[in-house]
Amino acid sequence: MSKYLISTVENKKIYKVLLEACKINLEYKFNKIQIRSLRYKKKISFKLIIFFINSLLSLKIFNLQKYVKLNYRGFNVGIYSASFTFKDHKVFFNIYKKYFFLIKNLLIACNQIDKSLEMVKNSAGLYVDHVGYLSGIHIQIFASQKKIVYCNGYPRGMCYVDYSIAKNQKLSAYDILKINSRNNLKILSRSKINDKYHKIINFPKKNLKWMKYTKYSKGSKNKIINQNLKSFDYLIYAHSFIDGQLFYGYDGFINLFDWLEFTIKFLKKRNKKILIKSHPNFYNKLFGKDAELDKKIYNKLKKKYEDKNTIFIDIPLENKKILEKISKKTILISHHGTAILEGTSIGFKTICSKFTLWSQDFKISNQWHNINSYKKLLEKNHKDLISYKNSKDFYQLSNKLFFNPYAHGGKKNWISIIEKYTKKVDWKKVLNQPDTILNQIKNNRQFDKIVQSISRNIEKI
Repeated sequence: MSKYLISTVENKKIYKVLLEACKINLEYKFNKIQIRSLRYKKKISFKLIIFFINSLLSLKIFNLQKYVKLNYRGFNVGIYSASFTFKDHKVFFNIYKKYFFLIKNLLIACNQIDKSLEMVKNSAGLYVDHVGYLSGIHIQIFASQKKIVYCNGYPRGMCYVDYSIAKNQKLSAYDILKINSRNNLKILSRSKINDKYHKIINFPKKNLKWMKYTKYSKGSKNKIINQNLKSFDYLIYAHSFIDGQLFYGYDGFINLFDWLEFTIKFLKKRNKKILIKSHPNFYNKLFGKDAELDKKIYNKLKKKYEDKNTIFIDIPLENKKILEKISKKTILISHHGTAILEGTSIGFKTICSKFTLWSQDFKISNQWHNINSYKKLLEKNHKDLISYKNSKDFYQLSNKLFFNPYAHGGKKNWISIIEKYTKKVDWKKVLNQPDTILNQIKNNRQFDKIVQSISRNIEKI
């Protein structure tokens, strides 16, 4: 009897390649595998109805701190439905729409739990794309049944966890993609890692593939960059408000808008001078409408809080241009961005969340885990914060982030493998024409070679 590879996406377009590769990889352990897609249950179960009524009566649905911790049938649903809700920019401008979508998405999330519990019985494994949204819910179920789970996403590429032998059976969706200290990777010299940071800071478009289509303003013609910025106490890096909310866990902030607004208000009360840098993806042609919506939300904060001591940088400026103008006593703050690693590499002190794209095992920044611990960090003076430049953890993390062969840009990454057999991927085209990558594959023979190669190069977590 065949076992199934259950997928959170349809087996078409580029997913034909990825799912077939996972299927072959899974067949090393099981004889025969078929691919089956997860779909919503049309009927709502009695258990779901009872859960929903209880959640309404207890008002947990309307308390976001309690909402993200909601569990249905023993599995967390709140954090995933909240993350999915904040993908829609409308919820940042209309409180009624916010709660409408929170309720709607919670029902969808619970419905997915019901469906997943049915399908896991005859499965050998699971493929999940976009692990931080509703799809991530299924990992919990399949992990509890000791199945093999395949994922694809930043900062890794294609990877898997075999829960039949994994020590941590409670590993969450966002923990799979996190960089952790357990993965063995050849340690490069510190000089090579420092050289990598030098290239990223000075030539970001050449060294970070996703930055290729960002159009930067010329600093020489910019009023912000031409003023004296030495007196500013903090540089805060904004994130996308509609992408990846809660992807790495919950630290007291329900989304990155709330985090940024809280930070600005808290520092203003302490009479601190603050620079807020917009995210480069706000000006990236790859992200089209999403970039425009992010700017709209960013401008909402700018309109509310900007003054002579709180400056919002609302043009695409390279990180280097700002770091050159501020004092080395300026503290860098990011929720989970790699910009603080760039700052650390040249001697800046930084603050970030413990719920970020690397494991808490790494001590590379002054980190908070809840709002109270965040307040304590924001109350500290520059001299009381720790510098992590040249720390062992900093170099180990940097090595795993930038030199993992399975990650984006690495030789073993699935995109690199496709490009090896075909041609370079034009990401501008891919966004408008999703079949572009698949169409590069000329025939079945080439398809088979690519799939076989990807199947052998899926990172084991």
